[in-house]
Amino acid sequence: MGPAEEHFEKRVRPVLVRNCVPCHGAAAQSAGLRLDSRAGALKGGGRGTAIVPGNARDSWLIRAVKHDGLRMPVGGKLKEDEIAALEEWVRTGAVWPEGRGPADAPVVHWAFQPVRADGGQTIDAMLGAAMAKGGLRNTSSACQ
Repeated sequence: MGPAEEHFEKRVRPVLVRNCVPCHGAAAQSAGLRLDSRAGALKGGGRGTAIVPGNARDSWLIRAVKHDGLRMPVGGKLKEDEIAALEEWVRTGAVWPEGRGPADAPVVHWAFQPVRADGGQTIDAMLGAAMAKGGLRNTSSACQ
C-alpha cells in the first residue's frame, strides 16, 4: 500500500464512514449524493461533483466541511485535522483503493470491541476474580 492509499485508509475513510455515509451512502442518498465510493463522489449530487481530484478549492465536499456556503455534516463541523486530511486527499488526487467503499471499513463501533474493565483487564478475567473472591467457581460446560 502506497502513501496515498495509506492516507485514505487511516485518515479519510474513517471520517467519511463516521460523518458522511449515514446520509450519503447505500441506505440514503441525501441530495442524490453518494460518498461511499470514488465514483459516487465524482458523479456528485444536486450541486454537481463532490470532489475535483487535485483541486480542493472547487470541491463541494471540502467547501461543505469548511462551512463555506454549505454546512456539513449536519451534526456539526469536523475537527480541523479531519478537514485537513480531506483537503490533502482531494489535493493529491483523491486516491481511493479499488473495490472498497467506506462501508467495507473495519467495524469500529463500540459494541463490536472487546469489553475491558479498568486496567485493561477483560470482563471475563474481572468476573473470574470477583467469583474467586466470593468463593464461587464456574460450573462445567453444558456441552460436555
